[in-house]
Amino acid sequence: MARPDPVASLLSRGPRLRLPVTVGADSGARSAPGPPGAAQPLGRARLEPLEADRRIAVRIPRRSRRVSQTVKQPKTIHVYRRSRGVVEVELDTPGSEVNILTGAVVGEIYELLASLDASQVSALVFTSAKPRSFINGAQLMLASAVQSADSIFELTELLRRTYRAVAEFDAPTIAAVRGSCYGCGVEFSLCCDYRIAQNGADTTFYMTEIADYLNGPAFGSTQRLPRLLGIEHAIGFLLWGHRLWGDRAQQVGLIDRVLAEESFDAEVDAFVDAIIAGKVEPRAQVRQSTEELNRVREACLDEIDRLPKDYRRLYKDCLALLLHSALKQGPLEDDDFHRELRLAGESLVEPQAEAARSFLYLRQLAERVWVRQIPKRRGWLLGADTSDQTAARFADMLDRRDVSGVRRLGAGEATSADDRVFWLTSQPGEPPRLDAEVTPVGVCLDPIGAALEWTADVVVRRPFAHAEVDHWETRVPATGTRPLVEIATTPEGTAAIAPLFEYLDAAGHSVIVSTPEDAFAADTFMAAFVAPLVAYVADGGDASAVHTSLSRFGFVPSPLAELAGEADHDALLDLVRPQLPEHLRAEASTALEALLDASHTQSTAHPELVDAVVVSLLWATRRALAGGLLRHSTLADVICRELLGFPVGHASLCEYATVERVDSLLDESDTLGRWLAEPALEDARAFVDEGRNFYL
Repeated sequence: MARPDPVASLLSRGPRLRLPVTVGADSGARSAPGPPGAAQPLGRARLEPLEADRRIAVRIPRRSRRVSQTVKQPKTIHVYRRSRGVVEVELDTPGSEVNILTGAVVGEIYELLASLDASQVSALVFTSAKPRSFINGAQLMLASAVQSADSIFELTELLRRTYRAVAEFDAPTIAAVRGSCYGCGVEFSLCCDYRIAQNGADTTFYMTEIADYLNGPAFGSTQRLPRLLGIEHAIGFLLWGHRLWGDRAQQVGLIDRVLAEESFDAEVDAFVDAIIAGKVEPRAQVRQSTEELNRVREACLDEIDRLPKDYRRLYKDCLALLLHSALKQGPLEDDDFHRELRLAGESLVEPQAEAARSFLYLRQLAERVWVRQIPKRRGWLLGADTSDQTAARFADMLDRRDVSGVRRLGAGEATSADDRVFWLTSQPGEPPRLDAEVTPVGVCLDPIGAALEWTADVVVRRPFAHAEVDHWETRVPATGTRPLVEIATTPEGTAAIAPLFEYLDAAGHSVIVSTPEDAFAADTFMAAFVAPLVAYVADGGDASAVHTSLSRFGFVPSPLAELAGEADHDALLDLVRPQLPEHLRAEASTALEALLDASHTQSTAHPELVDAVVVSLLWATRRALAGGLLRHSTLADVICRELLGFPVGHASLCEYATVERVDSLLDESDTLGRWLAEPALEDARAFVDEGRNFYL
């Protein structure tokens, strides 16, 4: 049987976007592109500079006709033999800003382990040559090759042998983690006896498999996590996509020690010395009673029942694997990992997993719309006038994330010409005179519906400002979303976008850039989302059915809970009322109040209500593109995903809202006209008449 070729199909016309699956990085990883205006690499395809056209232009590579020749490949690991029998293995994927577990990498690791005499090794330490990436995974390359559930066993053979060799190496193994550790990278670290990590938001542990890709993990996390973290933390980390870093990662048991950035190497050496001296032992297995496990199981199943029907099997099967490991007495066996791998293979070929992988590429493309080259964080300072409560509050939020290369500017502190200061302000006025390059940044933390005030050439908008980033990282149920931050810019502010984008992204936000005139993009899309829901309730619908309808489709969690917690009722109503059918506007205030006060108890789902939401968001997207609010449709997709919770199981709004689907909604639904304003319906008809999907 011929091996599947992951490069054979990159893009094809049709309702599903086909993008290259050879990017080689899990979400959160961004490779540095070339100079502005040049075609930018994305895997083996090249992204052309984006114009006002709504379609994504991708140059498809052709197979070379040149005669093959042997080319010496650069090493992917560097091995250092330290004193006292310590062996350091430094990971360094060539030509990439992040480390990926390619076949070459795992092959070199496996050969190294086979060649080492463990009796002569006092400790084996895995480190990274890339300061912002430990291992960003291997799932995308794996997903590109898996064509059937059974093929995963052959395709992962070398990876599994390497993971097993690390786990069974007869000397202490340590993962010294600095930088992002995602997906298969987390599972690699779980094979080590110890995990230590640099403090700060750059060093984040995140299981991408379920939250981002809707497929089961393949390399042992369902079996090892419950024994290391306990069942509740394992569920939060794996099923709900909770991100862990710093002290919280240590508190839940994922890592053994948090290391300071400025003394990372020295503290790694000290930790290794303590292991050799017998002063540190691996964490003991967490033991939990059957009663406790059953309690957690029932609570988790209740949350899973709030998910779309197509998701539930994956979540329930992963939960069963976690519980199996927690209940099992004695060591893990091959059959335990075999069951996990079988689930991974079955889930990888499901349609929702394919759709979820598609959104990852859209998100990467959205970043490239404005940020062509990732700036280095050197000499970056964060400042705010302490008398400006809004700016100082946002500065405190960012400062608590402890982003590498950025620190808080002290009162009266001297600066130099090499420094860059982000000066936060919520009020018009001149920034302080400093020797450094000063970038004034306006701040808006007001609820949805707030007026746009240009207090600087760039204004940062945090729609749900009452909740810390940590709140997003611990929600249940959740699907891996991060809090949205919008950078609104004038033409004069574009030079500040790249560094500001990089900083906010590193601080735990999903960032989009807009060019508004009178309203933020986030507010525009929130109004489009809420309007048909308010219309449904004003038309006599049950408010609790709204929550059920949204969760059944996959808006989990929906933004209604956040709106209920901090919305300015009158400001939100002013946004929503113009988008309602005229005959329902008189009831809008009462309906909005009922919607935000409704309980989340299960009720009857109404799919046609979600249809109305999709058409309303389509209208918002087309207005945003035509009016210049957004430069590209991928930005609308990110807003709908991160702010509204649009499900990755349907890829994205602009992939889901195809001409064919919208045409069928207009033809088959007799309720859209009751819940949508006529301009939204007219725009949907125009979209169908144009016959042009957002993506090829």
